[in-house]
Amino acid sequence: MRWLMLCSVVGFFLLGGCGKEASPSENLNHAQPISYQQQQEYQAGIEAKRIAEKHRRVQKAVSIALKDQLTVGIKVTNFDRLYLSQTRAEVIGSLQKKFPDKKVKVTTDSKLFGVLENLEKMRAKGAIRAEDVEKRLEKVNLDMKR
Repeated sequence: MRWLMLCSVVGFFLLGGCGKEASPSENLNHAQPISYQQQQEYQAGIEAKRIAEKHRRVQKAVSIALKDQLTVGIKVTNFDRLYLSQTRAEVIGSLQKKFPDKKVKVTTDSKLFGVLENLEKMRAKGAIRAEDVEKRLEKVNLDMKR
């Protein structure tokens, strides 16, 4: 009798763990397909980030390319902050050589850098729509002018 009860309990626990398994198709991220233009913008953003980070005074860079705009945020620390305007001008010059058809904007503001970094991450994950990116980027560009 004990043997039967022990087998029943063990069987119950073994079968209880075999509930509905998640199928592989349920675990996939359902990322929205991106257009050719969005892919080109993403590649331009990556290239702009790489160019900005090549500069000797830039610690870190983030960039977002959208339509005819290229917005880049650069992080400059410590002693190099004395040369912000010169650094910004040099980065803008190198980016304009590479992207002559885009309006290039560069910021060294740490708050705007954080906003751009967050926006870049969300865009890479596909967690934000293109219209929302455009609205937020427009706000960042307005804040750069002030």
